[in-house]
Amino acid sequence: MNALKLSIGLLLLFLGLSNHAQKTYNQIIKKEDGEKHLLGLSNRAGLEQAPFQEWFQENYTNYELDEAMLEKSKKKTKGVEVKVFMGTWCGDSKRGIPQFYKVMDEMGIKESNITLVNLDDSSGDYKQSPTGEEKGLNIHRVPTYIFYKKGEEIGRIVESPVTSYETDIAQILNEMPSSPNYKGVGQLHELLAKEDTSHWSQQNLVAHARKVYRSIKADRELNNYGYVLKARGELDKAIAVFEINRMIFPKVANVYDSLAEAYLENGNETAAKFYYEKVLELEEDNENALAQLEKMKEGEE
Repeated sequence: MNALKLSIGLLLLFLGLSNHAQKTYNQIIKKEDGEKHLLGLSNRAGLEQAPFQEWFQENYTNYELDEAMLEKSKKKTKGVEVKVFMGTWCGDSKRGIPQFYKVMDEMGIKESNITLVNLDDSSGDYKQSPTGEEKGLNIHRVPTYIFYKKGEEIGRIVESPVTSYETDIAQILNEMPSSPNYKGVGQLHELLAKEDTSHWSQQNLVAHARKVYRSIKADRELNNYGYVLKARGELDKAIAVFEINRMIFPKVANVYDSLAEAYLENGNETAAKFYYEKVLELEEDNENALAQLEKMKEGEE
């Protein structure tokens, strides 16, 4: 029996090591324009290599720490783990990630407690990683930092701190997190998680728009979120988000353009045509709307 247990234990250990070995870190991809980016699981060493080290070192060195605020959280770091989602193509990530690492260094949080994931910026895999670490976490902006204790999320920073990294992290670790940026997207995400959007009526859309509109500051917030959902293959949810966005911002041509694109991808040419025509009511020379309507016309002939 002991020999059997030993064999099983060795097998599980081998499988665990094998799975760990299969993980690829700091994969560099080259885009069509020649730009190089990290993609997927990464770590600090990846950011300290060319061509990323220039902006990493500059922003790390130039960031001035708030020592007084750090003292309020240094003793709260035991058991804290952080998942970080970024893009080396993103200006907010280039600025914020080095600052975040400097704060982590000062607080004594080890790199082994930080999971760093670089997301794609291409349209088909928008803000996705090859191995899906972002799934189920509502990652719609980068960088996003999610803090955990005992496997439970205790707070997050979305895109940039509300006050500063030192202040926001101190609030999170002292169990008084402030609401992160893009509060309205978070509210809508919770609503979408609870309901089947494929059966939403116009009345449902209006009701949910009323729940979140005060928290939405600009049309790009929900527009970006809709494209993230579309890239994940959640087209029904993306359409619902775009519909709510055009209710909140009825005078913005781009919200109708995004909605038309989603309906076209979903096979509803009637709705797509209607919304591309709405684009032209607001921007009569909109090249994309004109081109899409011409394609649909040619398809009908």
